[in-house]
Amino acid sequence: MLNLSSVKKYILIFLLSALSVSSDAKQVNMMLHLNRILQVDTLGQNIVELLPPLLYPFILEGKIKLWDGPLHKIRIEPDALKNLEAGTKTRFSNTQELFLFENWNIDSKEISVNTLGMTFTNKNFNGEEVSYGFADFKDIMDAIGKLKVPVNANGNSNTTFEQLFAYRKFDFNIVQYGNKTMKSIEESMKLKIQTLKGRNFQSKIPMSPQNKIVEYIISKPIYPVNKAEENSAEILSSVGTYLSSHMEDFLNMGGDAFTGGKLNYKVSVSKIIITEDWSRKNAIIQTFPISIQVFVNDKPLKQISYNQVKDWNIYVNLFGLDDLISDKQFDYSIIKINQQEIPSEKSEVYLKGLREYDWSKLTEYVKYF
Repeated sequence: MLNLSSVKKYILIFLLSALSVSSDAKQVNMMLHLNRILQVDTLGQNIVELLPPLLYPFILEGKIKLWDGPLHKIRIEPDALKNLEAGTKTRFSNTQELFLFENWNIDSKEISVNTLGMTFTNKNFNGEEVSYGFADFKDIMDAIGKLKVPVNANGNSNTTFEQLFAYRKFDFNIVQYGNKTMKSIEESMKLKIQTLKGRNFQSKIPMSPQNKIVEYIISKPIYPVNKAEENSAEILSSVGTYLSSHMEDFLNMGGDAFTGGKLNYKVSVSKIIITEDWSRKNAIIQTFPISIQVFVNDKPLKQISYNQVKDWNIYVNLFGLDDLISDKQFDYSIIKINQQEIPSEKSEVYLKGLREYDWSKLTEYVKYF
């Protein structure tokens, strides 16, 4: 919930430090409020939760400077931040609210954004506000801008932090629009709807195509009951046969822990985990294998690049292993999408969602099954 009284001092600071704005009314100084508990799941991440612990080491090292406000009157040194945390019994890494200071260029169809910086706030046990300080956006992006954002099943695995901010992949309220300060949540929401209606955020930073990193497991069926399970069993058997006859490859993957020095060790593969990059266009899913991890007697070998597996030239019932993996004509269970672990009982539902549903709403989709 936005507490307008708590941001009055930031509004005053912003008015004093605002960029000189042209007479064109389309260029507007903005202050946005981001609340940790109000970030919606369909965005794939919670930026208020992710950002502070990621920035904290950079702040302590002095690579990101904290100030009392956008005017940079007083530097908040790392030791002062630690003393503030200790004195208030709060943690910067547990920041609950962010305030973004920005300049928006608004035309009839597009909005471009120049973010100046942000303030981090929290509350102590008495409900009193604790402000940790203001950081310049440039310093933040220099530190983490190119890093990929850890996202759940709903998110795009290739999104970087600079893309996340450029295209507003977070929920926010407007607390200041030019010289106008919002007096209520209702006023803020109404203005947000009016400002964004019919407009998209635009940036010189290109947005990555929608994709997800998917991990799935091929397990050995006890009694294959269909062709897909038979193919799974054949894949595991074929990989085991290859490794048994190519002991050097097996040893390079950590197989020496199994052989006991024997050179004629028979490799029995119990399961395989494959990691792939999935993209979807016009309802067609394309998959690109990244890595593979073989398990022998349920114990893992070293994960290796899938390109190494291609060189093995393995065939399964006259089909190349690479073609079989690409066509997915075997039984498998999804165990992870992006950074989100998938329970075995939900694997089939998530796979159905990936094939048929909005990729930004997968976690919502599975709730109905």
